[in-house]
Amino acid sequence: MPQHNFELVEHSPVSATLPEKLSGLPHRYRLLLGLVSAAAVALIFVAGYSLLSASGSFRVSHDEASFRRFMATRVRPGSTIAAIEHFLGDGVVVTEEHQRALVAAAEKCSRLNPESWPDGVTADDQFIGYEFGPTTSYLQFRDGVLVNFNPRDYDKPFQFTAFLSSLAAVVQAA
Repeated sequence: MPQHNFELVEHSPVSATLPEKLSGLPHRYRLLLGLVSAAAVALIFVAGYSLLSASGSFRVSHDEASFRRFMATRVRPGSTIAAIEHFLGDGVVVTEEHQRALVAAAEKCSRLNPESWPDGVTADDQFIGYEFGPTTSYLQFRDGVLVNFNPRDYDKPFQFTAFLSSLAAVVQAA
């Protein structure tokens, strides 16, 4: 088998790749470039995850599907206002008059459908609304904790039934 003898010319492109030629300033630039590239890739993954998560998707698009997905998969009874607002944002500001109307509507609905309102309603309950399109979904809190919440209620799109229509009519009147 013939043996090949290669000589490296000092200024050839191949000679620039030798380890002894990588020391010094160019190596530092490569390290910096590698670190910046790694940080950029990590940032892209974080941004992608944020947009693909239910809460991130809702914050961007304000659509019913991402709201329902977040409520069905990430929220549990007893979640705090702070935890929900952290993921979904501040929600709709509820005026004092609107608050009274929501309490009255919730009291009526709890009498009509007590199994859907196991915690009942008190005058001090706080409601926070989240809008998507023409619809606003209100969450009920007592002492800063989510009450009357069942994640299974968010598995399907909202459907207006007689009991929901009465709640909507009372809220619209406010």
